[in-house]
Amino acid sequence: MRRRLGLLGPILVLVGALAAAGGSWWIVAARPHAGAFVDVLALDGEVAAAIRKADDAGRSFVELRHYQGEIAWQAMIPRYAGRPGAPGIAASPRALSVRVVRDQHAEIFALSMLNAAKLGGLKLAANQPKHPQGHTLPALVTLTDLRFSYELVGQQDPPAWASLAAIDLATGREQWEVDLGAEPVLGGGVLDGAVWIQQGPKVRGFRASDGAAAEVAVTPLAAHAGDAPVRVLFVDGDRRVEYDRLARRVRLRDGDAITGQVSWPSDAMEPWPYHLAGGRLWIVAPDRLRSVPLDDLARSRLESP
Repeated sequence: MRRRLGLLGPILVLVGALAAAGGSWWIVAARPHAGAFVDVLALDGEVAAAIRKADDAGRSFVELRHYQGEIAWQAMIPRYAGRPGAPGIAASPRALSVRVVRDQHAEIFALSMLNAAKLGGLKLAANQPKHPQGHTLPALVTLTDLRFSYELVGQQDPPAWASLAAIDLATGREQWEVDLGAEPVLGGGVLDGAVWIQQGPKVRGFRASDGAAAEVAVTPLAAHAGDAPVRVLFVDGDRRVEYDRLARRVRLRDGDAITGQVSWPSDAMEPWPYHLAGGRLWIVAPDRLRSVPLDDLARSRLESP
């Protein structure tokens, strides 16, 4: 399986150097204590960004974690706005952006990938009145293509509205914004240089570079792919990784042939495509986070310890 990202070289060099020196490379940027794991964004085959609950219900934690278990850094943030299946995280080689709710507004926190230093913050829909959910839509929060984060904000209760904004992850500046109107947002994604958003029966496309209208080869069923009985996690030509939601099994396929099939831990959350990168799939349970190479999935069962 090919590596999907290869953009974290400087981070991995830093991690390797510190580990080789025998020192602890846990940089704690904030307290108090982190609790259950909420979600994870796989960054490449080595590291992932994890979101955890805090013992203060109004806050969350974000961590940069190595697949061997080491924590590169940990930082406390306002309440995380995403959820499993609708993540609020985006990353570039320089910055990690996290969508949060603060003072009943939607906001982006940008942290340095090297040491968790806060690079800045950006309030979304700043001209809108406060909302208990911080203008977080239930179906979609953040999309990313490693250059931009595409942020969805709005509300479904009257007066309903929604908008889509592209944030440059290198500069932290808003690149463009489009008004999506009042029709409910059901799903979305990034494909071939365009962002697609499903609203009702229609799929709308926007050019990633400037937000101009664009044609996208996406059917309305794509918005519901995550709720299908079989969820596709990764496709590379004829090779495919999928999750059978009813049987709770991960399957590896080559064409129509099943080349590997393993049970998914009973206490782990269902895997999503963004849990997989660089040939490594992350397993998120409330009390622990671990990962397995796809090559190992065909040779062993995944069991809860």
